[in-house]
Amino acid sequence: MSELAQRLIEENKQTRATFLDLGNCGLTEVPVEIGELAWLEALSFSSYWWEDGEWKKLRIPVLPTIFGA
Repeated sequence: MSELAQRLIEENKQTRATFLDLGNCGLTEVPVEIGELAWLEALSFSSYWWEDGEWKKLRIPVLPTIFGA
C-alpha cells in the first residue's frame, strides 16, 4: 500500500469522516485496513490517467471479503 493511502486511512480513523477518497493512490488491491472503517458511507478508488492518447481508468478486479461480499 502506498504511503499516501496509509496516511489517508489513518486520517480517516481520526476524523471518522463518512467518505474516503483513495483515488490516485496507486492501489492495485483494496487495503484490508478499510474493514476497520465501519463508519464509512462512501469509498472511492477512482483513478484516471492519460496514456497512449486516451484516458484510462484503474480497475480493481475483485473486492475482498472485508465488505461482506
